[in-house]
Amino acid sequence: VGGLFAEPHDWYSDLTESNYWCYWLKPARPKIVSYHKMKHFEGVMQTCRDNCKNLGQCGRDEHCQHFKRGLQREDDEGDSTIAVMEKDGNAIGFVVYSTLKEYVSLLAVASQYYSQGYGAQLLSYVEEKIKKDGGSQVNLCIVRGNDKAAKFYKKQGYQGQSSSFAKKL
Repeated sequence: VGGLFAEPHDWYSDLTESNYWCYWLKPARPKIVSYHKMKHFEGVMQTCRDNCKNLGQCGRDEHCQHFKRGLQREDDEGDSTIAVMEKDGNAIGFVVYSTLKEYVSLLAVASQYYSQGYGAQLLSYVEEKIKKDGGSQVNLCIVRGNDKAAKFYKKQGYQGQSSSFAKKL
């Protein structure tokens, strides 16, 4: 009789035995957390640079410097909030938003995590925060010519054209 087991084997009973040494490991699920500059600054800046590069905007150093100054501010200054999506302790995406202004300033996901639903999760998170604070819609602008972003926001229920989009909550 060939094979690993000479008689029928019940995998389930093996998995439930306390001395069984092999466990099925699930990959860590991403979570959305508040931005902490000591922990997230480098990962968020790298995601921002990658996205600018993908848009052909790397030459706009003043944009990166402005964003960098905003990230380095104290966490409770201003009316914008930064939420970070973490996976295995690393920042893989972020969103900058204001519930007061009902506005998303910037949403970005690291390029290796594109098309996996992380951007949609960040956007849904913001929509819930704005709605909870009494907001009735979410507004945002994208870089002109960023057809991928326009398609993404339309898929999420946003309406608009060119670079300005909105969604009623």
